[in-house]
Amino acid sequence: MKNIKFARRMQDAEPSIIREMLKLSLDPSYISFAGGDPDPEFFPISQILSFNKKIDEDSNILFQYSVSEGNELLRKQIIKYIEEWGITAELDNIIITSGGQQGLDLTGKLFIEEGDIIGVEGPSYMGAINAFRQYMPKFDTVEMDDEGISVEEIKRRIEKGYKYKLIYVIPDFQNPTGKTMSYARRKELLELAKEHDIVIIEDNPYYSLRFEGENIPPIKALDDSGNVIFIGSFSKVICPANRVGWICADRNIIEKYVIAKQAADIHSNELSQLQTAHYLENYSLDEHLNKIRYAYKEKKDAMISAIRKYFPNYIKYTNPQGGLFVWLTLPEGWVGEDIMNKCIDEKVTIIPGSRFCADESRRNNIRLSYATMDIDSIEEGIKRIAKAFKEFERSKS
Repeated sequence: MKNIKFARRMQDAEPSIIREMLKLSLDPSYISFAGGDPDPEFFPISQILSFNKKIDEDSNILFQYSVSEGNELLRKQIIKYIEEWGITAELDNIIITSGGQQGLDLTGKLFIEEGDIIGVEGPSYMGAINAFRQYMPKFDTVEMDDEGISVEEIKRRIEKGYKYKLIYVIPDFQNPTGKTMSYARRKELLELAKEHDIVIIEDNPYYSLRFEGENIPPIKALDDSGNVIFIGSFSKVICPANRVGWICADRNIIEKYVIAKQAADIHSNELSQLQTAHYLENYSLDEHLNKIRYAYKEKKDAMISAIRKYFPNYIKYTNPQGGLFVWLTLPEGWVGEDIMNKCIDEKVTIIPGSRFCADESRRNNIRLSYATMDIDSIEEGIKRIAKAFKEFERSKS
């Protein structure tokens, strides 16, 4: 057909550059710092699949349609899990989603109308930007400092007449920068949201991956007004393939999410929900988390050490206390896409910073993930990027 007319919201839709980079990473000669994947070496596969041994002939109900809110046993386990973070919830405050990504898409469906102003961190998670963009909002990028999104800047813009519908933040070990929002900044943002009836979308898939410093309560743990919608996931802490995420919010909001989910997929995969619930009930998640925290700290330390050893001192970098990412700031005038191409020549993959901004303004940044590479590969990969920097400088002179 020559004259297929797609919806206007699809005009600017693009495939994920991470998925394109992963195609290169299938070649074993490449070192990949591109994806945000957890390390598969630590997936508790045998424990997850041990649930399958319990399935018998009387388990037909397991393979039938189920409730849209999600499996009750799993929701109870999630309530226990987030209670340790200071979040108090009941069953009707939780809905299971097909990964955190579906939580973002359903959020756009529930709240965003064309032209709504959505505040996002500069930079922010590309998956959220792409999910929200489908509903044609106006993104307002608010710069971050070392304490997180600038609430003072949000206040100034509100005074100028900005009417925010949502403010989307990743407060812990942010994707892509690895930064963590301070406790004071969380309280300040929450108070502003309460004052101006703004919904805060707290996307926090990395909260359990802190390997340095003291825990800071999630924004949802401080919320006494219902302004915060918390989106969580087990993809980074257990395994991503089961696609088990959740939303924690006021029960009146969850009711709307249920309606939206019924239109999307009716309910999430029941078998993967029960596998996850079985794992949480019968095995020690704390032991598993301690193991992966130790591993990610080793990998992060190896990357920072290699950066200090091989990169010129004008390359700035974050040094995260958890999560999966390091964020590089290159000299003014350097373009992340150009560096990406030079890195591909050196058989190492990275993601340019512009892909993490609603307006693609971050031209001189790149994101690195240390999660899936071993220590030796991390050092070798940083050496290759350093070589790419030199090649780029030579090409400019």
